[in-house]
Amino acid sequence: MHSDWYLFKDLKRKPLQRNNWIPLRAIEHQRKIGTFGNIGYLRDTFACGSVAIPIAHRELAERLGWSDIGLIHETRPYADEDGYKPADKFLLDWSEPEPSGVSLVINQSFGFERPAEWHLHQDLVIALGLIREGDVWVRPDEDFIDVVRMHKDNEGEPKKIEIRTEFLRDYLKARKMALRIAWYRDRDSIIDEAEQIDWRDEPPTLKEENYRFEARFHEVHKGSGMPFGGQTAVFTARRTDVYPEDDVPEFDEEGENNTSSESRTFGDPGEKVFRVEGEIWAEEWIEPAQFSPRVAYDKPPSSASFIVDTSGTRETADVLDDEDIGKYLWFRPDVANDILGRRNGSITWYTKYTGAVQLTYGYPTHFGINDLGLLNTYAYDVAKLPEWQRIIWQGYNVAPDGGVCRELLAAQMEVNPAGTLPPEKHIPIALRDLEILFGKCFEGRLFRDHAAKEDILGEVHRFRALRPNGLYDLAKDVTRLVTEDLDVKSLHKIAPPEGKDGRGSLKSLERLVAKELANPEDAAHLLSFMHAIYALRGMTSHLPSSDASQDPFRMLGIDANAPTIEQGRQLLHATMYFLAELARLLFEKSKS
Repeated sequence: MHSDWYLFKDLKRKPLQRNNWIPLRAIEHQRKIGTFGNIGYLRDTFACGSVAIPIAHRELAERLGWSDIGLIHETRPYADEDGYKPADKFLLDWSEPEPSGVSLVINQSFGFERPAEWHLHQDLVIALGLIREGDVWVRPDEDFIDVVRMHKDNEGEPKKIEIRTEFLRDYLKARKMALRIAWYRDRDSIIDEAEQIDWRDEPPTLKEENYRFEARFHEVHKGSGMPFGGQTAVFTARRTDVYPEDDVPEFDEEGENNTSSESRTFGDPGEKVFRVEGEIWAEEWIEPAQFSPRVAYDKPPSSASFIVDTSGTRETADVLDDEDIGKYLWFRPDVANDILGRRNGSITWYTKYTGAVQLTYGYPTHFGINDLGLLNTYAYDVAKLPEWQRIIWQGYNVAPDGGVCRELLAAQMEVNPAGTLPPEKHIPIALRDLEILFGKCFEGRLFRDHAAKEDILGEVHRFRALRPNGLYDLAKDVTRLVTEDLDVKSLHKIAPPEGKDGRGSLKSLERLVAKELANPEDAAHLLSFMHAIYALRGMTSHLPSSDASQDPFRMLGIDANAPTIEQGRQLLHATMYFLAELARLLFEKSKS
């Protein structure tokens, strides 16, 4: 290693507060190679401890260093005649119960029988709205973002627990506290040549307030790492009045008459090698934030802004956060895919062109889809969202174009909701009704209901058509949902195939419809919708047919010139029509 490595010149002396993550407790070897005492041994260690201190007692806590809040500090309860100290409480003066701080990580040791447990303070967990998933604490209200994470070694021993700086400072602000951290860095190695260590004759040291550095250079014995040329002394003392045959031995006080001793010294036979080491001890403060939006529900100025007119004028979310604002916003429809692609994302459909998306319970955002395929929302509905969601919407905001969705205006301004049907909402209902009606008419099941059905249903929406080849992928999922899920064995029991042909799922269903529910011509027409969807799913890998009558777009009523989001709706409308017609035929048979 270069001599500068031990002096930590590769590290910037910047406050921990500038990092994205703050360690609350740590003892980790960032690098560890070889065995101590042998050439090639190298260790790079980081360790820290911390305690949250009320701002009112900050001056008193300035004296706290590594020996006070480092790893030597025990987080355990203490009881005596004067009272009880909880495990999380840190006494700034052991002679007085107050003032005190709070340990945000509580260490519980079990000796050598099992790894220690590091407990994250429950108040921190509850205040920030966290849940633990494995060794990570996430915040569901912010898209399940990782807020705290614990790192362990291969034996399961905790080595570091750290928290996102933004969340820690939010919590500290709410509690009127600052975090005192004491940390330690150590770089240590064994080398066989010392010429590259240019400071070996005068190892540098530095001592400042809240910062201390020491470098060391030693000649040691290879293998043991003991100082070179040193001697080891061994002293042995034993009693001479031990009689094993005594049934109940008793021993007098030790003295010259009943004890003996001996000593010896020896040197280490190992050859000379060199130990080089650099150490840092430092203390820092992590300051509270200016605002605490999560814990104290402060409302800092919003950084999100939105275009509100055709000239590109922007207004901040704070200005638009008014129920009587009287303005609408326009967004690229891709924002829906962004929201639905997140862990908590959900969508609810109301009418043919209106619905609501939601990332956090209690914060639905109502939208409409205009003639150009853009999403409209009432400005207040976006402006009232938590800041992190405003930022998401801001990324898809565009200038007004194509007007406001007529169905959205009718519902929100005229209090006259449209009576149109969204296919996304009714396809699951139609599938359920079909299964019930089929069971009333015949023995057996219409669908097999495979394990992925609910997941596929969640992906069957018009916004899928926005992606490259999205319309074809949507057709593929409709095929999986309907065609590939048909229980062919059940269909064959009702309408057996003749010979080897007609055993496919669609042909089998068409034969059943023609035999039991309608005439062959109507059966063929009804099944042509699913045949067309099946053909559409393969258009990513196959050229479309030159026969216009076999064009899936024409057969499904899809306008090739319409916005892709509208093409997705038209595909799903054709699916809904097929399911509804099949359900009607089954209903009529169940009544006959």
